[in-house]
Amino acid sequence: MRPNDSTVISWQAEEPVVLGTASARRHRVLRDLGIPFEVATADVEEMLDPQDPVRTAATNARRKFDALRVRYPDRWLLTADTVVFESGRCLGKPADVEEGVRMLVSYSESVQLVVTAMVFAEPGGEPEPREVVSSLRFGRVTEADARAYLAAYGTTDRAGAYDLESFHDHVERIAGSATNIRGIPEETVADWFRGKRCHGWPR
Repeated sequence: MRPNDSTVISWQAEEPVVLGTASARRHRVLRDLGIPFEVATADVEEMLDPQDPVRTAATNARRKFDALRVRYPDRWLLTADTVVFESGRCLGKPADVEEGVRMLVSYSESVQLVVTAMVFAEPGGEPEPREVVSSLRFGRVTEADARAYLAAYGTTDRAGAYDLESFHDHVERIAGSATNIRGIPEETVADWFRGKRCHGWPR
């Protein structure tokens, strides 16, 4: 879903944002907001605290930011990390289809949290972290459902083994930002950039 006209930003800065993520879903959100960007990824060691999704996501987003800030000290910069938390554990990407099937079946009639941590900075500015938490409740997911879904969409490269847009038939309710579940919260990104008044940023 594209943002409405009041959300789309008229970018007037001299250079595009350096976006520290290879995620196509995050690229789509920034593109829909009208924010030009160039992609730069950082090879960092990511941490995992199995019982603290906010700390996990925030630490990883900051590690990416610190690595990229050295390379781009005078650019607009945004990094992000998303963690899926379910049944008291942080979920990563499944190792294979069989693990993906087990993960999807385990979501049946359960509630899951999706945490995205972001670090923003103006050119030469200090890092400004943000964290957003959304939740979703799943309906019934059978093994047959899970196998058919993975065969059709191949989402074993996603944390949690699913994409909201293609798995929505199994979601009963969402609380919080839906775009956060898709990869990065559109509202938070738009609000942060709208608050800036340098490099020709529109008032």
